[in-house]
Amino acid sequence: MIRLLAASAMAVLMTGCSQAADPERDRAEIETIVREYIVANPELIEDALVELRRRAEARETRQLRDAASALSDSLFADARDPFIGASGAIVTVVEFTDYACGFCKTANEWKQMMLALYPGQVRFVHKTLPLRGQSSEMSALAALSVWESQPGVYGAFHQGLMAHRGEMDPAVLDEIATEAGVDVEAMRAGMLSPAVEGHLERAFELANQLGLRGTPMFLFPGDVVIPGYAPPEMTAALEAALAAAGATPDAEADL
Repeated sequence: MIRLLAASAMAVLMTGCSQAADPERDRAEIETIVREYIVANPELIEDALVELRRRAEARETRQLRDAASALSDSLFADARDPFIGASGAIVTVVEFTDYACGFCKTANEWKQMMLALYPGQVRFVHKTLPLRGQSSEMSALAALSVWESQPGVYGAFHQGLMAHRGEMDPAVLDEIATEAGVDVEAMRAGMLSPAVEGHLERAFELANQLGLRGTPMFLFPGDVVIPGYAPPEMTAALEAALAAAGATPDAEADL
């Protein structure tokens, strides 16, 4: 808009002046016209900022999608990663998640609805990424330890951690683990094991390669990347992937 205005102003000046052009005077007159127009129409600045933000977000999305495509095997096909859902699911969705992240907790409720709607057809792989201090790290270490030594109760423990609101401390962690059927001593013993440390190292390395800025972030088949918690977009991406794989929803699912 501002460029168009400047070009129009230049055209007017050139048309209305038959004498030799004075570049400095023409520039000053154009700047005056543009300045006065912007002052009279300040919403142009807001519109320009909105467009700049839109372009920056679109550029970041393209970069994320390209990076995810290049890292597809590490993201979707690492058998060491914990997951919830069916092991033989026809669609895999990857999530970078943090047990101390409020939006991750809300996103987990959406995941449970999708698992109920498409039983046996989808699984959610967790790239556990503790970004929010000691509470976050404690939960991540515990969850990964349980996945390594007691995978049969990982799902219940994961749900317990996601359902918890507030700060995490060792006593609360042990209580959640006990309620989920976890062998607490075995969990504690494995929290600083090489396998658990390896999980976190791989998750952070992938996050750096993707340029991830926070959690949650979802990656769907077809190089679809959705940063943050955006249920309509997430649902559409999952349904598209499931439809492409020939899945059908459970009409009697209890949501």
